[in-house]
Amino acid sequence: MNKQIIILMNTVIEQNYFQYNNKFYKPHKGIVMGSSISGTIAEIYLQHIENYYIKHWLDSNEISFINAM
Repeated sequence: MNKQIIILMNTVIEQNYFQYNNKFYKPHKGIVMGSSISGTIAEIYLQHIENYYIKHWLDSNEISFINAM
């Protein structure tokens, strides 16, 4: 299942482009801001960072509150 999701996300990212001054561009890496999938990809990445770097602090009660602002 994870492999299929990664393949689908790579397909979406590879077909990523934007238009500026009547010219089409393709980003070298990443995804175009405002793309319908960009919010989802950002959320997946942030969840990964949170689980990898912050979860152990929350579980051990070293920190009890994260201020996102």
